[in-house]
Amino acid sequence: METEKESEYLKGLMGAVEDKLSITKKEIETVNFIFWLTCLCEKQIATTAMWVELSNWAKLGGMPKSDEFFEYVFEEISFMGKIKIMEKMTELYGSDVPQWKPFINFLKKLNDSRNKIAHFKFKELMWGNKKIEEEQTKVEIIDEFLKLGENLGEGVKKSTETAWHLSQK
Repeated sequence: METEKESEYLKGLMGAVEDKLSITKKEIETVNFIFWLTCLCEKQIATTAMWVELSNWAKLGGMPKSDEFFEYVFEEISFMGKIKIMEKMTELYGSDVPQWKPFINFLKKLNDSRNKIAHFKFKELMWGNKKIEEEQTKVEIIDEFLKLGENLGEGVKKSTETAWHLSQK
C-alpha cells in the first residue's frame, strides 16, 4: 500500500516530468490511454494466437505439455513482432479469416501512436483524422476495439477449421 509520503513523492515526480518534457495533463492522459490499450491488445493477441495454436495441436492428435511456452514467447516478443505473427497466422490459416485483418490494421495504428509517443510527437497523435487526446475519440477507439474483439472469436474458429482441414491433406 502506498504511503502518503510516497504519494506526494510520485506527484512531485510527475510534476517534474511534465515540466521537463513540457507536456500537458491532457497529453499525459493520452499517453496513459495508449499504454493501457496496448496492454489490453497484447493480451488479446496472445490469447487469440495461443488458442488457435493449441486447438491445432489438439486436432492433430497431440498437445504441448503446457501453454507456458506460448506465454513465455509472447512475453518476449515486441508489439510489432506480435502484429507480424497475427499477419503470418492469417496467411497460414487462410484468407477465410477476414475478421483478423481489421484487427491487424487497428494494431498497426496503435503501434504508430506508440512510436509517436516515444518520439514526443504528442501533437501528431491522431486516429484517422481525429485527435486521440479528445475524449470522444478515445470512446470511439475503445468501441472499435470491442467490436473487433467480438469478430476475432469467429476468426479463431474459422482459422482452426482451416488448419485442421489442411492437416488432413
